Amino acid sequence: MFSDQNCFTNAFQNIQNSLQALSNRISTISSNLIDNNNLPVYLQNYTFSSSNSVLNPYFTIVGGFTTNSKANRTWNLVTAGTLSSAPDQIIFTYDFSGVESSYFVTIDGTLVGTLVVNGVVYDAAIYFATPTYNTNKKILTLTLDLSNIPQTTNGGDFYFNIFIADSSNNCFPGVCLYDDYGS
Repeated sequence: MFSDQNCFTNAFQNIQNSLQALSNRISTISSNLIDNNNLPVYLQNYTFSSSNSVLNPYFTIVGGFTTNSKANRTWNLVTAGTLSSAPDQIIFTYDFSGVESSYFVTIDGTLVGTLVVNGVVYDAAIYFATPTYNTNKKILTLTLDLSNIPQTTNGGDFYFNIFIADSSNNCFPGVCLYDDYGS
């Protein structure tokens, strides 16, 4: 009886050791495949506002996605809501000063995406001015010109999904990331 129990304990211990070795190997492989600096990140604790409070947002999302260049990101901003009137211009402000993250938002001004007003899809790059980012205050400002877009006087549905290129100097607190050429 005692030897059967030892055999069982040894077999069970061997299984546990094998599972631990497999887990360590998978962890090593996955850490070699994707660098931590190339994982997507979603920002929280930022504040969002629109000029004259003409937009009643359902939600806003800010995510940083990796690109095909090591350590480069593209920032994806998604906002949906309803317009309370028919403004000619809206200034959107994202204040990232409350964000606790090891990632800095930096932009080079390149913007692409879509804008939807009352169910009609528009090219966001045509209607949004070049984004500005104040690195000291950590505030991103987007200006949208709606003067050439037909609207109802009551406002209506509103949505945008835009991508803004991160600038090439991806510096994070305590460390700057460089490409393979040391630039």
